[in-house]
Amino acid sequence: MANKIYTTLRQQLKILRSKNMNISINGQGAKVKKILERENYYSVINGYKDPFIQTGSNNETFISNTQFENLYTLFTFDRNVRLIYLKFILKIEHQIKSVIAHEFSKKYGHDNYLKLGNFDILDNQNCNKKDNNKIKKVLTTIGKLETSLSNQMNKNKEITHYMSTYGYVPLWVLVNILTLGEISYFYSNMKPGDKNNVARVFNVNPEEFSKYIKNLTLSRNLCAHDERFYDFKYRESLSTSYISNFSLFSIPSKNGNYLYGTNDAFSIAVIFSQLLPKKDIQIFIKSMDKEFKTLDKNLDSSIFNKIKIKMGFGNSWKKLRDICR
Repeated sequence: MANKIYTTLRQQLKILRSKNMNISINGQGAKVKKILERENYYSVINGYKDPFIQTGSNNETFISNTQFENLYTLFTFDRNVRLIYLKFILKIEHQIKSVIAHEFSKKYGHDNYLKLGNFDILDNQNCNKKDNNKIKKVLTTIGKLETSLSNQMNKNKEITHYMSTYGYVPLWVLVNILTLGEISYFYSNMKPGDKNNVARVFNVNPEEFSKYIKNLTLSRNLCAHDERFYDFKYRESLSTSYISNFSLFSIPSKNGNYLYGTNDAFSIAVIFSQLLPKKDIQIFIKSMDKEFKTLDKNLDSSIFNKIKIKMGFGNSWKKLRDICR
């Protein structure tokens, strides 16, 4: 494989023009170079070119009259959307941590989260037999918790205080230093009845709640690490049978399956509607509507609609407020 050779900003503009991007020589080129100097070619061009490429183009030729500003608008839109989503994910993350810490501690005590027997280690077919694979997963969970405690000793005041004074750290303190991914793994290894107790607080099916946490974790990572978000597809699709009035979105279906809206950006918004109060969803809708309007002003309508569908947002997406619990 040939090595990738460094190209100057001037060469990058030449490449874009050769691919049919409309960049005028008088002044516009300087503006584009200034943006590419800050954001870099890969982030803007390679990350957001797809909606603007001619169908069937082998050499990635841009649609006629495509301007750099079109791609940069989508790039900026995606960044703003990530900030919106992250705000609400963090709120849900705090609530999930609090509920899991409360429910687990209520049953097993505040310092018993390192005991194997307090997790799901029994065979699903024979409750009198232990499942070695489950034991391994629980031991991995416990190992991660111990590592987190060790890493925060002498760094985190609360962790250091509890360990040096009492010799343990209550779960409701520990969860504050855990990632959403670690909390997701913790939840997945809890006993079925304990999972039910947590999910019941949110009025969600426990299996679906596990899916919610997994997808929120992926979404959080994309948003926090400034990765492309708008067209990301999640491996786990939402089970719409657990979501009342999902049909309000009028999303087309094929063979009984919705064509979009269950494993994309909109599906995370649906999770918001199931876990957050209605006032938060109204703020989310207002924030997203503002971003969509800005995007619509700067893009051809056909491309704008294509992007919305990639995100899973149909014409009735604002009815999110009507499916809140």
